[in-house]
Amino acid sequence: MTYSKRTLLTVLAAAGLALATATTATAAPVGAAVRSVTTPDGHTFRLRMVAAGLDLPAGGGTVHVSGSGYNADQGIVIALCAIPAGVTVGTPSTYTQAPTPCLGGSGSTTESDDGAFAADLVVKPRIASGVVCGDTVRCAIVTKADSTAPGNRLYDQYIKVNFG
Repeated sequence: MTYSKRTLLTVLAAAGLALATATTATAAPVGAAVRSVTTPDGHTFRLRMVAAGLDLPAGGGTVHVSGSGYNADQGIVIALCAIPAGVTVGTPSTYTQAPTPCLGGSGSTTESDDGAFAADLVVKPRIASGVVCGDTVRCAIVTKADSTAPGNRLYDQYIKVNFG
């Protein structure tokens, strides 16, 4: 039996997320974001992002993130960001502003040529001077187009994060 590279990466990402959830005290709860987008040239992508470890201690912790279905021709940033005013998480029609400021966090990211990724982000609630998740702003783990397309909101996805 043969499997496509995308299928294998999705299975590996899901297995890694399941293992992380089973072995990390901060791994619960798990959140997901799904969105279908069509690029100006007519290609449709079904973006899927899953994150575990969303209820973090007050000092921060590790969030395990995986995704698939992204446009492999567009770089994607995975980060902890302040949710912009006017954005309703889960309602893509409100994703009209770039999520900022963002803190990438330390960790590892693996991106593939088929639009899948996996990352472990070590994050803290302080994103910037005077910008503190849960205190001065609402925060989420976010995917967004990288600096090659800063105005492109097609790849924005949000999963809320809580600090202790």
